Amino acid sequence: MTSDADQDITLRKIYEEIISSKQEVKNTIAASEARLLLEIQELKIRVDALEEENSELKRNIDYVCEELKRLLDVEVAESDVSDCFPLGNGQNCPVKIELLTNIKKRQIFSNLKKLKGTGIAVSHDLTRRQREELHGLKKHLLRARANSSKKSFIRGNKLFVGKKEYTLGELERDIEDHQSNGAPPAPQPKGKKGQHDNDENFRRDNGTQYDVRKNTRSQNPSKPTTAPKLEDCKRDMKLIWFQSWG
Repeated sequence: MTSDADQDITLRKIYEEIISSKQEVKNTIAASEARLLLEIQELKIRVDALEEENSELKRNIDYVCEELKRLLDVEVAESDVSDCFPLGNGQNCPVKIELLTNIKKRQIFSNLKKLKGTGIAVSHDLTRRQREELHGLKKHLLRARANSSKKSFIRGNKLFVGKKEYTLGELERDIEDHQSNGAPPAPQPKGKKGQHDNDENFRRDNGTQYDVRKNTRSQNPSKPTTAPKLEDCKRDMKLIWFQSWG
């Protein structure tokens, strides 16, 4: 049989273990509460930032819709625009506008003639490969207009001369064949590089307008965190890039 003293010692140890476990539980709960409070605070900061970003996006979209209506007489609803943001931090930075449908984009591009004299230019948002291909086609377009009276224009990724159509690859192979046969290349049109008669800085056909100037910006530039508001750019906007997702 155990003595009363041994029982007292055992009970005291059990009591001390209970007290210790209780304190550990309290410490764990306190640490969890502190961590949760910190996470809640961080989430609140993120929510506030997202709400501000959403408000800024809405202001940008509203401004873009108003300007498109004013300049081009094209009705663009807020639901037509996926995103819009300046590409850079300066007052003269371009603006990229992402549309949800290609139909609305075609409506906008078919009215680009109304921008004449405004100092605002519009261009498709193309990949680097597409820009290089278009740049090559424009060289052949100038050559065709200098050497032929037939109507010449670019549509999509092809050059049309009269009723014939050519891809860039076909045109380049044709030049190689002429050179291998000793035939001189077709003469380039006169004039300084980068200068064009009348409105030739932009080639238009069937509602599509292409920016002739060299474009070295990346296809998917990241949104600047300190970019100016679109309404601050206003008349200083020199180039607008349009992209559509459907």
